[in-house]
Formats: sequence, structure tokens, C-alpha cells
Amino acid sequence: MKAGAVFELLVEKIYKELSPQAKIIRNDKILGADSKILREIDLSIRSDVSGHEVLILVQAKDYKRKADVNVVGEFITVIKDVRASKGILICNRGFTKGAISLAKNQGVDLCSAHDASIKKWNLELKLPILLRNFNKTISVKFSIKANDALVQKNKNKSVQVSYSLSLKNFTTDDGINMHSIFDLIKRKSGQNFAFASEGGHTVDLMEMNLKVLIEGIFVPVNKLLAIVIQKCSYFIKYVDAEEYRGIKNYDTDKFNPSFISFTTEIKNILPDETWQKIETNKLAITPVVLTIESDSALDQQTYKTGQVGFKVIPALSVRKPPRV
Repeated sequence: MKAGAVFELLVEKIYKELSPQAKIIRNDKILGADSKILREIDLSIRSDVSGHEVLILVQAKDYKRKADVNVVGEFITVIKDVRASKGILICNRGFTKGAISLAKNQGVDLCSAHDASIKKWNLELKLPILLRNFNKTISVKFSIKANDALVQKNKNKSVQVSYSLSLKNFTTDDGINMHSIFDLIKRKSGQNFAFASEGGHTVDLMEMNLKVLIEGIFVPVNKLLAIVIQKCSYFIKYVDAEEYRGIKNYDTDKFNPSFISFTTEIKNILPDETWQKIETNKLAITPVVLTIESDSALDQQTYKTGQVGFKVIPALSVRKPPRV
């Protein structure tokens, strides 16, 4: 096997993993439009974009020194001769300032190829884990229609309306089964009480024959809305990648993995001292981010209660129609 062939095989493997639908040929020979000679290419990548073939040339140089301006210049000549759409030059030893300047001016990407299993081609790679930690604030809009029993009780003594998110004082079957506001919210929004987006979410909790127990009296409910304000905090930590292959861009310093794996144990997904809090506008970290979502438990201690207003319809007085 010729010198540098192992490096070319690695580059071929990576690009086949990155672009499985593309036609990739190692040691391809393409006829130059101007030179009329066959140009030997380490790796050619052909893909279809909206019915048009795009040709990308990749040259892999396993040098012991930095690739200089002459290497880039020769590659640019080949790119233009075969009418390629893009050129990628890969050299793990890096590039001289002149090579970097010329490549940037001509639109050639300068990269390095890496494999964790090969010592001279690996790098210290950490995988970011993003934690999206949701918190909710609940407020309730609640109105009842006073019935005769509640009106009569209020005449003797002012009725006191008690309120709790976890108090089981609602029923749809006249007391056979009792439910809390939490229970009703879970029935309407799903057992996990999860909302996909941040912001306000209104859940209409009304059901047929919904009544609330007030001082031993079942009173019809006119309106019962739960307004859930969901906010999200973002935290990040890094774990060591154990196996990986991919291409690193010298200009952007971003690593594009074709394969990556790690082993870590994460218990009780809660933001602690091992997580770093970040702002939402800092989420574009690398092309590969493992995202974990954590949602607050559905219990009275976790949730904050907003202002609750009770409207009695009608007021606690009853007009009896005149006798005919």
C-alpha cells in the first residue's frame, strides 16, 4: 500500500459515513477540460442537488509538515481544470499562512481528519450535553354559579371558599369520584403534564356536570381555566468522547463527526454544580449536541400559584319569581 493510503482510506470512510447517498470514488481519474489529461483525485464526491450534479474534490495529505502555498495552488489548478464545484484539502499537520490565505481567497476548505482509534490522528474531543430544565407557574381562572343551597348557607354565615391545586374538591359525578385541579390538568394535557414550547398555555378544564365542593355543598362550575406559564433554563456539561471519526475545519475550528459514541451515567437530571448555566442565544455549540429535557414533578411543592379570582354568578342572593 502506497504511502498515505491509510490516511486516504480513513478520509474515504468518513465521507461515506457523512454522505451515504453520494457517489464517492477513491483514486478517481477525471479528464481536465483545459489540460485534456486525466487528473488523479484522492477522493471525488458526486451528489445530486435539484437535478444538478455537484462535484467535490478531496485531497488527503498525510504530511509530516504543514502544507504550503504550492500544495494549495496545485490543488486549485486541478479544481478549475475538472470544473469541480468545491475543493477540500486535508492535512493533519496544518497549513502555512500563505496556504491559508490562498485557500480562503479561492474558496478551498482546509481541514484535518481524525479517528480516536489511531493515536496520531486523534484529538481531545468532548461531547456537549445540553439540559433543558422546564419550570411552570400555574394560575387559575374560576367562576361558579351559586345554587339555592349555597345561597341559604351564605345567609346564615359568610361562605369561605378554600383553594388548593392539590385539593380534591371537583367532581363530574356528584361526589362519587373527586378530583383536584392537578388531576383535571393532567387529564386534559397528558399524564406527563408536558408542553412543547415556552410561554403561556391555557388549558380549559371544563367538563360536563363539573361541580366544586364548597363547605359541603356541590356547586356548579361556570368556568375553570388553568393558565400555565412555562419557562426553560439551559445548562451544559461536557463528557469525553470515547470513539469518533470526523473532519475538523481549520477556519471555523468545528468538528463534524461521522461517528461518535460515549459512555456516561447521568442520574437525577437536575442542574447542580456540574452543570453550567447558559443563555438561550448560546446554544449553537457544535453540530453534535446531546439534548436532555427535565420537567418539574407534578406536586404541590413544585408549582407556584398565581392570583386566583372567584366570580360568583349570580351574587349570593336569589330572586324567586312571583307567584302566578
